[in-house]
Order: sequence, then C-alpha cells, then structure tokens
Amino acid sequence: MARVPGTDRPKLEAKLETILFELVQTDLHALPIKLMPTRTGLPDRLVLFPGGEAHFVELKADNGRVAPLQAHQHERLRRLGFFVHVLTGEDEIRSWVARQLRIRTMLADVL
Repeated sequence: MARVPGTDRPKLEAKLETILFELVQTDLHALPIKLMPTRTGLPDRLVLFPGGEAHFVELKADNGRVAPLQAHQHERLRRLGFFVHVLTGEDEIRSWVARQLRIRTMLADVL
C-alpha cells in the first residue's frame, strides 16, 4: 500500500511537541503550554521562562513549511515584542533548547 504524502506530518509534529515539552521542562525549568487552535496561525506552544519571559514556538516536521497566515501571525507577535521561533525537526529543537540554556546560564553568571 502506497503512503500518501503528508499523512505522517501530524504524527511527526506530535513527536516533536513531546520532545520540546520534555526538554523545556527538564533542561530549561520552564513551562511549555500547548496553545489551542482558537486563532488560526498561532504557534503551537508558548514557553514561559522564570522571570516572566515568553517565547512562542512553531514546530514543523522536516518537510514542513510556515503557511502565509502563520507567517502573518508570527510577525504580529514579533511586533508586539514577543519572541517567535520556528523549529524544524528534532535537531533544531535540541539546538534551540541548548542555546536557551547557554543564554540563561550566561545571564545567571552576570546577575
């Protein structure tokens, strides 16, 4: 039976959400909140860091792309002063978490 292109995307993105959720909680000690699709184009997750910093995270499977409406919503959030990240695949999630950890470690050393 031939596989229909794109049908694995929801399963892959669900796996990516699990990876992000676990790494954000364990490595960053932050709160990852899954956003409900009440407004089309909003990112998948809101990550709340200690100290009141909020980041929106859009997850994409390796072959996924940001839709035009998503790009519009991301830009609106950025104009409001929020951080918005589009992470494609597990490697980008792990790199983003590692980068956030380095940033927070450097800030803790300065403060």
